[in-house]
Amino acid sequence: MHIARLLGIVYHQLALVLALVVQFVHHLPNVGHNVLAILSRTRVDRKGKQTRIKDDGKIGTPNKGLRYETLLFGGLTSLIFYASSWSILSNFVLKLMFTLTPLQVAYFDSEEEQRWLLQQHSIECGCCFDSYPLDKMIQCPEAHLFCKSCMSSYASNLLGEHNHNIACMDQSGCALLFPQSQLERFLTPTLLGLYHRVKQFKEVEAARLENLEECPFCDYKCIIEDKTEKLFRCENMACGVVSCQKCKNPDHSPKSCKKVPTDKELDIQHTVEEAMSRALMRNCPKCRQAFIKERGCNKMTCPNCRTLSCYSCRKVIDGYNHFGPVSDKSKCHLWDEIEKRHAEEVERAAKKVIKKLQRDSRIKIDMCDGKIHAKFRLLSPMVRILRFYRTAAA
Repeated sequence: MHIARLLGIVYHQLALVLALVVQFVHHLPNVGHNVLAILSRTRVDRKGKQTRIKDDGKIGTPNKGLRYETLLFGGLTSLIFYASSWSILSNFVLKLMFTLTPLQVAYFDSEEEQRWLLQQHSIECGCCFDSYPLDKMIQCPEAHLFCKSCMSSYASNLLGEHNHNIACMDQSGCALLFPQSQLERFLTPTLLGLYHRVKQFKEVEAARLENLEECPFCDYKCIIEDKTEKLFRCENMACGVVSCQKCKNPDHSPKSCKKVPTDKELDIQHTVEEAMSRALMRNCPKCRQAFIKERGCNKMTCPNCRTLSCYSCRKVIDGYNHFGPVSDKSKCHLWDEIEKRHAEEVERAAKKVIKKLQRDSRIKIDMCDGKIHAKFRLLSPMVRILRFYRTAAA
């Protein structure tokens, strides 16, 4: 059995070498000047410089071999010839290589040679239309190719919207999902962890399990079959809070829920934080899907129903005709400073809710020198909100 298998391998290798030699001889008139120079005992590089081969029939030494490459069949196939201490003919037959891949670029010393080789074996990204080596591309089940940079930005936006369905974005309309094996090639550990959490959350949500309880302080969920259990023990290592199932506050036993004093400062902070979050968010005018813009123009496309809307006025639009130049005050601007816009919207929302809270004399607000330091106290929730979206997009 082993002898037959060995003979089969030897036969296969001999047939492969014979086929390569036949193809080379058949296309000999089209072979580049490097291979012809080898057979004529002369080396010619791409710049036209010639070097005589030694008279002993050897090219270089075993420790310092010379390499030759040329293109066969109109530049589609590459031959790599690695010279050593053997004769020219035997070395050429034994070292005849297959199509050049980007991994073989490491054999070429200069950056100019590496760039030249990569240009000969690069593929265009279906999103940014730049060219990249094949091993740097991500493909959908229909073999639509995209670079890792475009895929990372695209996936970050989707995961930031709690959408784990990372589908193909080819202009042909392909909507097939990228397999997990492809996602693992370009997602950072943080994004990959977020992907699994969002996917798990969506699957649990769709299952509609009975007696499923959620931690009030994180996304951890578990089934509690004992209905008399009053406490929820979060097993998430990043959280670990033991909370009351009735009032959703941290464990306050032996006190009852009614006797637990309410922290007014936290209530105010939570109210203001919600107002600031709503100021940063936009809702689709058609399906009410929430989203946030991190960069780009003000023409927004709903990730759910694909409805076009204006980020400035929040109305449904037909296209770019809705926007006008900066000098035209009657139309919205296509571009603006997103950081400045978000800061102004958050500040207006914070001032509005603080003014409303101040009308209730029962609410206790910390004051210093007779002034409300709302800006200092409100920076914390704003930073947490922005940090969440930046972490999701990292």
